[in-house]
Amino acid sequence: MGIDGTVTRSSTRKLAEDALRESEAFNRSLVQSSADCIKVLDLDGTLRSFLCGHELLGIEHAGPLLNKPWFDLWDGEDRRAAQSAVAVAAAGGTANFVGFFRTVRDEPKWWDVSISPILDAVGQPARLLAVSRDVTHRKRGELTLEFLASVTADLLHVANVDDMLQTVGAKLGAFLELSICAFAEINEAADEVVIAHDWHRADALSLVGVYPLRDFVAPEFILVARRGELIVVRDTVTDSRTDPATFAALNIASFICAPLIRDGQWRFALCLYRPAAYDWRQDEVELAREVTVRVWTRLERLRSEETLRESELRYRTLFNSMDEGFCVIEMIFDAHEQPVDYRFLEVNPTFERQAGLHGATGQLVSDLVPTLERYWYEIYGTVARTGVAVRFTNEVKGLDRWLDIYACRVGAPASRKVAVVFNDITERRRAETALRASSAALADLDRRKDEFLAMLSHELRNPLAPLSNAVTILRLQHNEGPLQRQARQIIERQVQQLKLLVDDLLEISRVTTGRVQLRQERVIVGGIVERAVETAQPLIGQRRHVLTVSLPPDPIWLHADAARMEQVVVNLLNNAAKYTDEGGRIWLTVERDGDLMDLRVRDTGIGIAAELLPRIFDLFTQAERSLDRSQGGLGIGLCLVQRLVDLHGGTVEAFSVLGQGSEFVVRIPVLHTSVAALLPPSAVSSVAAPAGPRCRVLIVDDNVDSAQSLALLLQASGHDVRTAHDGPDAVDTALDYRPDVAIMDIGLPGFDGYEVARRIRQQSVLEHTVLVAMTGYGQERDRRRSHAAGFDQHLVKPVNFDSLQTLLALVSPRAS
Repeated sequence: MGIDGTVTRSSTRKLAEDALRESEAFNRSLVQSSADCIKVLDLDGTLRSFLCGHELLGIEHAGPLLNKPWFDLWDGEDRRAAQSAVAVAAAGGTANFVGFFRTVRDEPKWWDVSISPILDAVGQPARLLAVSRDVTHRKRGELTLEFLASVTADLLHVANVDDMLQTVGAKLGAFLELSICAFAEINEAADEVVIAHDWHRADALSLVGVYPLRDFVAPEFILVARRGELIVVRDTVTDSRTDPATFAALNIASFICAPLIRDGQWRFALCLYRPAAYDWRQDEVELAREVTVRVWTRLERLRSEETLRESELRYRTLFNSMDEGFCVIEMIFDAHEQPVDYRFLEVNPTFERQAGLHGATGQLVSDLVPTLERYWYEIYGTVARTGVAVRFTNEVKGLDRWLDIYACRVGAPASRKVAVVFNDITERRRAETALRASSAALADLDRRKDEFLAMLSHELRNPLAPLSNAVTILRLQHNEGPLQRQARQIIERQVQQLKLLVDDLLEISRVTTGRVQLRQERVIVGGIVERAVETAQPLIGQRRHVLTVSLPPDPIWLHADAARMEQVVVNLLNNAAKYTDEGGRIWLTVERDGDLMDLRVRDTGIGIAAELLPRIFDLFTQAERSLDRSQGGLGIGLCLVQRLVDLHGGTVEAFSVLGQGSEFVVRIPVLHTSVAALLPPSAVSSVAAPAGPRCRVLIVDDNVDSAQSLALLLQASGHDVRTAHDGPDAVDTALDYRPDVAIMDIGLPGFDGYEVARRIRQQSVLEHTVLVAMTGYGQERDRRRSHAAGFDQHLVKPVNFDSLQTLLALVSPRAS
């Protein structure tokens, strides 16, 4: 018994010792695998050992730091915080603080430090455990945000360019430890760089001056900057793109050059220089990019405001002193009484300065300005014939000037003389344009306009959906009389017109704010024209126009966004149909002219007045009258045409004679056959889906009219349908009904359609249900959000019923 007991106690002790060793090994492995720096201190703060993480301090061995006061690692307020934390832990508490110091490798780091007591056998503090976590990345992010907020506040409050650039330069210099911060304006056309402002330390050289572009940056850097990419050089001695001697003379060893591109041109650069080689961090590079945009935006606004003030002051002075350009011209008409030229009979001394024309007396304007636009002859000819004075502002493109003009007839009608008083307002117009662009860049009214338009679209499309469904129901009735048919067709046309207006409104918003991304691919022009004609045919047919389409025998290929180009053609056809008398003629012709495609839409309509023609592509501009106000619009169709054509690298022009019709000409670069063969074709297909079996369909919409009208249509087509009107009811009905397809609105009470989709996707019994979002929100971000929530399709209200039938035909019914 004794022997057995001894053996038993020995075995037990051995097992305990083994367990202890295993526990210690396990704890040691846990500590050593930690990403933190863990140390043991005496109660007075003497560093006794490193459990792990000494390499985070930039040292290979912890020996040089042991048995020394831990406080020596800290300075200033951080040192006092460390001493206080040790005192708290030595008294049995736990203390935390965030402090900063540079490592042995001179790396700036921030640490989140926690100190707690290590207790002895009787529960008293024997030593201290200090755990330091590297929070440098987080701290830098916080400091960067604080810095940007401070810079933004400065930009908003400075009143002139000099103060702004000095303030920002000084802040950047201190924050990034720079020697020089330069603000460069780039004029590539003049091959010139102007540095009118810089900030530099007392021991650094100023870079203010004018430089040839290629002396300022190397040719390879110019290519990088033109792409809008930042130029980052960490060491001018080792970087193969830089000349060490040039930069050494300026005491520059590393730099960032942040370019800013506007209207396709390199316009501005923020240049940050350091006197020693430096490994620029990514957060510092991104900071340079952000500050560049903010500085340029404010710089443009300040200059625009200054220019506008100066221009308005000059304009008022000229007006008050009657120092205006003045001339008397004699109109020249052809045998058909059409104005073809005019001669300057008298000019005042100010005329030359205002118009930029010298020795004009007795000369024909066609000799002085051969490229003068036709509408100038039309305007002055009308004044000479009718005697009706006009006041207007317009551009003389041949002189690159904007003029504010008053014109009236002089003498009897037979004299054909017109007096013209004018002011050159070119600078004011440019300043106004620059001010509008700068204001738009600073303000966030656009990130808000989009939200408003999206909400407006949703609210407009919601009532459109049941109206569209109701029209379709009426069309399916077999006993429809002539009066009912006429009423139904009126409603159908107006619903379609309202849908087009909503689409155009959203599209012009995206285009004008630069948020349209073209999906360009190889497309054939004939297919675009065919689909556009099909879309515009209802309006053309309603007005009983004769449309003639002429395409070349050989296909023309474009690298284009098929949907956007189709929209261009549809808008031109609709415009022609609206402004042409019933029973008129419309021609659509496509030809190839060298490397360009010419697409022309011509009509026999009312034409466009000469004074309106230069502004016909401006936003919210319409003809003075419409033949049928029921077909009116918002005045954005032609503006949208021009913006979309510009995005494709093309041009659009308008030609018109009042009362004789109009012609619009679109020119787009074509793809050569060899290039077209290398690009993927458009995914647009006109193949209709085959008819399929009937489906079990769940319709979820809080708009009862919308849900019920769609349910009636689907039931009439043979589908089995149920409806729900809020989020919780939708989930319950789906679980009970197990539909093949669930068509859901997004804005539902209870919880929204996204949440409904997520909950349905969590149910295995509904894994084969096809989820279709049918909503008034139709922007790309809305589609991405629907897809992320689990929807298979995203349709925008009002949905074409035939398209919905095609979708249902592709869905196999669930097994019974």
